[in-house]
Amino acid sequence: MVDVSPFRGMRYREEVVGDLSLVVAPPYDVIDGRQRSLLVERSAYNVTHIELPNGGAERYARAAELLRHWHNEGAVEHDATPALYVLEERFTTNGVEHRRLGILGAVRVESWGSGAVLPHEHTLPGPKRDRLELLRTCRANISPIFLLYDDPERVLRSVLEKVRTSNPVAHVTLPAGAVPHVAQESRLWMITDSAQLGALRAALAATQAYIADGHHRYETALTYRREMKEQHPGLAEGSWTRALMFLVAADEPGLTVLPIHRVIRNVSPERVAGLRDRLTDYFALAELPSSVPEQWMELLQRAATGSFIFIFPESPRAVLAEPARSLKELLPRDRSEAWRELDVSVLHHLVLDPFLGLGEQEIEGEEYVSYTRSAEEAVEAVRSDQAELSVLVRPTEPAQLCAVARAHDRMPQKSTFFFPKPLTGLVIYDHTVV
Repeated sequence: MVDVSPFRGMRYREEVVGDLSLVVAPPYDVIDGRQRSLLVERSAYNVTHIELPNGGAERYARAAELLRHWHNEGAVEHDATPALYVLEERFTTNGVEHRRLGILGAVRVESWGSGAVLPHEHTLPGPKRDRLELLRTCRANISPIFLLYDDPERVLRSVLEKVRTSNPVAHVTLPAGAVPHVAQESRLWMITDSAQLGALRAALAATQAYIADGHHRYETALTYRREMKEQHPGLAEGSWTRALMFLVAADEPGLTVLPIHRVIRNVSPERVAGLRDRLTDYFALAELPSSVPEQWMELLQRAATGSFIFIFPESPRAVLAEPARSLKELLPRDRSEAWRELDVSVLHHLVLDPFLGLGEQEIEGEEYVSYTRSAEEAVEAVRSDQAELSVLVRPTEPAQLCAVARAHDRMPQKSTFFFPKPLTGLVIYDHTVV
């Protein structure tokens, strides 16, 4: 069901731009203002100049002009032969080293109704407007959409492992802490052999795909495809019918999802003060001894499904809440079973909404709920009186994401954070080049 094609990737020329570690970046949606400043200061060729241009409405045109300038001066060039690209990322989480292997290709974008690619979350209009303007002006996909695919027989894995025994065409090693949210080491290979390309394309055509990260970019690609078809009514096929995507097996050993903790603000102290007693309606509570948040997270990981750690402003600050009974039966019956088995569904619909008055509208605006991947930050927000409450959650498993997507349901906001983010800048898909 995944229609992937090789393409002539636009890539940096190291002899012009220098060390590739200075020009790559994370995708736009995890770059804040401070991080953007640090990234663009690393190099005049850093891809953030294009991926996240600064300024007013004219910033998109400036980004497109800059990309054309880089191409004219030879800082970036197109590979001579269409290829699929194999990307290997090496990274460390919690002191454990991981390796993630995937494919970069031009994947046909299809409407959600086709079932070729399944979503798991809703989108917001602001990011889509931003990405669409950038795509219209640059006519290129700068960062890839992140897909998962089913490969139970590991057909694709065997091809990728064979490819990675050769010399890579690009190798990026980043100093610790230099670029957030991405792997410390990334290696890139090109597949141009017709037999290997045919094997990969055939195997992917038989798989189901799920969006792991990049819903806004996918829906933007759909809008762009529609606009281009309207502009070229006699042309059924074009580069605009595809988008740059990074495909990873759903059971890839290196596939890592981090938890996204909830930090609650602007809620009345009375509601927070009464929360502990109300939690006993559903949970068995256990006070936690003073320790570092990492130890609390280890404890939470070993706890039953649907467990949380609540950080209160008063003593005892940390309380482990484990379900005292089956909770999925209390969730809305019009939602899928896969959705009702999510920890975040339990938290949002049985705690945040009825106990704290934080429904979907309040959560979406982020006036009351903010998010962090750091347990230490979540705890410190309460300790420093910057928040009324924090909730530590367990990470959502990739299999849960796929199950929700197969059920044609959508997860609550901020349910997953795949780590690392695929590097932006290793390969760009230029829609003007065939």
